[in-house]
Amino acid sequence: MILLPNSSLSINATIGIILVPLAIPILIVIVRYLEFSLLLFAVATTSIAPIVVTIKSAEIYPSEIMMAVLFSALLVCAAFRVRKLSLPPLRAIWPQVGLLLLAIVSNIMVQFTWTHGVPKKINANPIIYDELLGILIFTFPLIVYAITTMIIASKESLMRTIQRAFMVVALLVGIIVFIEFRRVGADVYTFRYTTPRIFWMDLRAVAQLMALASMLAYARFLYATSWRQRFAYLAVVLICLAALIVSLQNSWWIEAFVGIAVMTVIFSWRITLLYIGIVIPLGPLLYSEYLKLTTVKTADFSRLIIWQDALRVWSKQRLLGVGPGNFWEYDQIFTNLPHVLRDCNKTGLCVAHNGYLQILGEEGPLGLLLFIAFPIVIIVLAALLYRRAYVPKKADRSNAFFSLLSFLGFRLADVPLKRVTSSKSLSENQAPLLARLFPRLWNGLALFSRLFQSTDPSDKAWTLKRLRRTRVFLVFLVLFFSGVFYEAVILLSLPSLLGYLSIGLSLLAAVVLITWLLVTLAMDKDDAASERLADRRLALAAIGLTAGSMIADFFAGGFFIPPRQISVFSDMPQVITSWLIWAFVMYRDQQWRTIVKKARRVGKKPVVYADEPVHQQKGSGF
Repeated sequence: MILLPNSSLSINATIGIILVPLAIPILIVIVRYLEFSLLLFAVATTSIAPIVVTIKSAEIYPSEIMMAVLFSALLVCAAFRVRKLSLPPLRAIWPQVGLLLLAIVSNIMVQFTWTHGVPKKINANPIIYDELLGILIFTFPLIVYAITTMIIASKESLMRTIQRAFMVVALLVGIIVFIEFRRVGADVYTFRYTTPRIFWMDLRAVAQLMALASMLAYARFLYATSWRQRFAYLAVVLICLAALIVSLQNSWWIEAFVGIAVMTVIFSWRITLLYIGIVIPLGPLLYSEYLKLTTVKTADFSRLIIWQDALRVWSKQRLLGVGPGNFWEYDQIFTNLPHVLRDCNKTGLCVAHNGYLQILGEEGPLGLLLFIAFPIVIIVLAALLYRRAYVPKKADRSNAFFSLLSFLGFRLADVPLKRVTSSKSLSENQAPLLARLFPRLWNGLALFSRLFQSTDPSDKAWTLKRLRRTRVFLVFLVLFFSGVFYEAVILLSLPSLLGYLSIGLSLLAAVVLITWLLVTLAMDKDDAASERLADRRLALAAIGLTAGSMIADFFAGGFFIPPRQISVFSDMPQVITSWLIWAFVMYRDQQWRTIVKKARRVGKKPVVYADEPVHQQKGSGF
């Protein structure tokens, strides 16, 4: 008889026993199907991916494991010439390379000029471990860029699929946020402090996903090809922004709203004036809401002390900084925080909470310049892509309502109806990736999409007349008014039977709406039909994402732009989502440079999107 120990296994040991037998087949699948693994890797960077295991204070996520496996597999494939080596262009990543080299130099030089009184240990561990990890973190963005560009070189449709996956996941997580918001009985001023985690998902990670998805959906809202599509993406934007607002994560508020504002200015000055005209009358209301938030978020006022501490840390090593991994120990010695907040292991306040001050303290003025240069380079590359991928707009004159919207700037994208597919794209007869992987799910979505067809086959344009004849619209209209009736039941204290009936109808309305949005996101074929339109949307979203992150980085400590603080990366692997978007822009720029080089060799003018002619070609080159 085998005697088992009486002591129960720890959670990490239990997880290890379960995962070890599955590790080998999972690794085989990841290495065998690299394209599908990249999609899984992108989904794993969102908030829905739970912590795999916790080693001391380090939290290991699936995205970190997959990043190492994918990078190793691609190196082996490139070494045996199974897959072509396709690295991101140097003109896009030179600031990141400079930050990596400067990190090595800073950590070496600080050993010779170490400030007296600062111990070389963190929690009884030699500080060299944190220094090596600090340098290693600078390689993570470069690894993600290399993984992404090498894999999408063989399957470019992954760029569209991954963006769509981000929006689908965000939509589902947003619904979970609303349910949890009502369950705990919180309000917009207390939800962050009532529920810092929703199930296994960190609220900060949820807010980051909502901000990213809102900008991706907003780019598609602006460059929609039909009114049905525009209304669907508008609903996705509003759901993501609402979930972001109730999270009370003000850094991502700034990220999203600045990004959307920049995207609007680029798209149409008329829409910009319209938004300004709407916001100005709401100024007093917004100011009163801001005053309410300041009474709740009093902890944010300690940021000024934290920023002063960061400058004090930089003053100890002005030229090259204290080096990555050393900021934490320096800040504990020279901080001016109240004594109750100086235990950084509990408060986590021994970081700058400002990306620019963090990099200044770690790598000095030169590191700060490189840090600022990277988002500027991304904005320039995205702006060039946006200019090349010119998409004309068309006004809808089918009725007075759509004519008014077109006059206000909400014109539809006018893309070619048909294009010749390249060898790297899916052929017209080949089923999409989702259909080949999950045929029954795809058939179910196709069956559901038939509900959106008009009852009158003669209706070809999406007009209000056809909208009234749409089956799902009629069903949703009935369910929507039932939701209004439910609110009236609560206010008037009507019999509970009517209340339960209204609750059921309201839930059914929500299910119909969410299903409609999911079907629209999953079966949107505009990106696949027009590479020009897909690039236009990608470029606009990348510009908004990067511009918003540059402003939010004053407060968030570098969550979107590669973080320089180890604790943040351990808690927030979701920053990789923005790296993927930037890698797409880098890949498109690399493609354009290749087209330019080939055209110069034969003495011709470089032409992009030759198979998608438009009525007025603007910015075909630089």
